Amino acid sequence: MLKFHLNRKNTIVIIIGGGALGDSVHFVGASLLRGLDVIRIPTTLLSMVDSSVGGKVGINSRKLKNMIGSFAQPKAVFCDANFLLTLTKKELMSGYAEVLKHALIFDKNLFETLEKNIDIWQNDLSNKLDWLHEIIAKNIQIKYHFIKDDEYDLLGLRAILNFGHTVGHAIEKAEGLNYSHGEAVAMGMYVEAKIAQDLGLLPFEITNRIKNHLQKTNLWNLEFLKVNPEYLISLMSNDKKAESDSIIKLNEFYCKETLPIVCLTDIGVAHLNPNVKFDIILKYLNNL
Repeated sequence: MLKFHLNRKNTIVIIIGGGALGDSVHFVGASLLRGLDVIRIPTTLLSMVDSSVGGKVGINSRKLKNMIGSFAQPKAVFCDANFLLTLTKKELMSGYAEVLKHALIFDKNLFETLEKNIDIWQNDLSNKLDWLHEIIAKNIQIKYHFIKDDEYDLLGLRAILNFGHTVGHAIEKAEGLNYSHGEAVAMGMYVEAKIAQDLGLLPFEITNRIKNHLQKTNLWNLEFLKVNPEYLISLMSNDKKAESDSIIKLNEFYCKETLPIVCLTDIGVAHLNPNVKFDIILKYLNNL
């Protein structure tokens, strides 16, 4: 990019692609010349409803997720549901996990809409573009609700958006597994719902409803249970939001004594519990 003699006055970086491409190139755009204007045109459902909105940009390092990055708001984001017609069902449902997450943490009506229309995602979407644009817009509005007063993630307001991600990021990055981001977050949401249930915050009926929904969307995949749960706990300790200073040794692995878990109390109602003891998480990884 530097070979093109860029300048801040006349250069605009336009990114057409999914979340990984968008976040990495946006990170470069935000770094070059201390920040170039960026326009994002997301082409996956995941990037439309999540990664292109909010201003978090960055890259992974080895097995650490998004540990190198910054905050840089795009000048504009343009979402066109026609791009979704190019996706495989696997890729589409990976993005659907973030749609489901937004419904579970904030919008019960949206969740009920998703329940009633679950078959739409498995069929031809070409005649459902208006409906898809409504779903995308609703998700962007939900994300905006959490970030508008906490743009730089300093107040804890946008931490609720991390539902399913403390566990999900560990599943996504674990050696020997092959989960997409959305698939990993889907199972992370179920584990974290079970943790909230164990803490007496969430009724079993809600947890089971989430499980049934994941099964109907083909996001239900317990392959991660083959991995050493203590290893997963150690990966969770690398989460950016894990702030505990107390370290516990689990056989050959080290982990933080407490981890941040977003706990549901109902569909559409969530709060952050920053200090869930690792043994509660380990219990459900061992007994799912």
